Amino acid sequence: MGVCKYCGQKAGFFSHVHKECEQKHEVGQSQIIQKISDFIIVGGDSGSVENNINELADKTYITKDNLSQLFGQGFDTAIARLTMDGVISEDAENKINDFFRFWNKSLGGTITVGESYSKMLKSIILRELLHGAIPTKVDSLKQSLSFNFLKDEKLIWTEKDIVYCEQKTRTHYQGGSSGISVRIAKGLYYRTSSFRGYPVQTTAIVSYGTGTIAITDKYIYYTSPSKTFRIKIDKIVAFHPYSDAIGFEKDSASAKPQLFKNIDGSFYYNLLINLANIDSKEK
Repeated sequence: MGVCKYCGQKAGFFSHVHKECEQKHEVGQSQIIQKISDFIIVGGDSGSVENNINELADKTYITKDNLSQLFGQGFDTAIARLTMDGVISEDAENKINDFFRFWNKSLGGTITVGESYSKMLKSIILRELLHGAIPTKVDSLKQSLSFNFLKDEKLIWTEKDIVYCEQKTRTHYQGGSSGISVRIAKGLYYRTSSFRGYPVQTTAIVSYGTGTIAITDKYIYYTSPSKTFRIKIDKIVAFHPYSDAIGFEKDSASAKPQLFKNIDGSFYYNLLINLANIDSKEK
């Protein structure tokens, strides 16, 4: 006789769950995710929310480990809602901080965050830039990076697994001839001259591997096993955004288009354009 994994009662032969218990469990999960999302966006009394969630968890067979996952999903849902129409407001940021304190108090231990946390940070950074301020949310990470930052530089963003590419122009010739030898008389030959034909140029995007990028209030830094460099932001004359990349061109007659791939193209474009505008205003 099987036992229901939720309520612990007999579930019949070859069965380990009551359908009613499973449905109750699924509804409970959805309700808790919604309550967490609403708490982040609207706010409220954390004590009442905690009691309400714990009661709901007990009634719908939700364990503490399961609850931790639901808190994370509620956070993901809230961030998706908050960033749908633009950057996260300062008031919303304060509510998010309240949520993290609530999470730590309710569940204890380390909070595991993923893409939603990164999305939140990006939104806050852009908000501060739009208000003319230099963001310092990740400035403390400077010590863990291998770049030789200048004394007064502020680290604004850093990310790993970024692909760096350059546009290269290659030339080959078509229609060439190596020449021929024509016999004029015995022992006497005339050779026509050889020529390379006409040049044909092609362009290609060449990848230089995967590495780490760091963006400060003055420079873009990049390092990989095959390429390391630093570019002053005010020396870039154009940015070209793509969904998963950003292209840029330096202020130099011999400069070739460059590209960072495997990124959030919209974020990097807005970040760099606004940094360039702040820098130009300061001058």
